[in-house]
Formats: sequence, C-alpha cells, structure tokens
Amino acid sequence: MRCIDGAKWETAQREAELSNLSQQIDALSPNRARLRYSKSNDA
Repeated sequence: MRCIDGAKWETAQREAELSNLSQQIDALSPNRARLRYSKSNDA
C-alpha cells in the first residue's frame, strides 16, 4: 500500500514539474501560448 502511495506521489510530482515546465516555455514564447489558446478555444 505504501509503495503505491509513493508511486502516486511521484507521478503527481512529475506532472507538476511538467506543467510548470510548459508554463515556463509559454512564458518564454508568447506565440506558442497564443497558438495553444486559440486551439483550445476552437475546440
């Protein structure tokens, strides 16, 4: 049970790092953020 919780925590950490990274990239390249925004708006 404990190792499952550990794996879940690790996954959550990794997902947080990934979303943080993509946010940093978006901040560095406004064009990319604008593209993604318009795409999600269309859908």
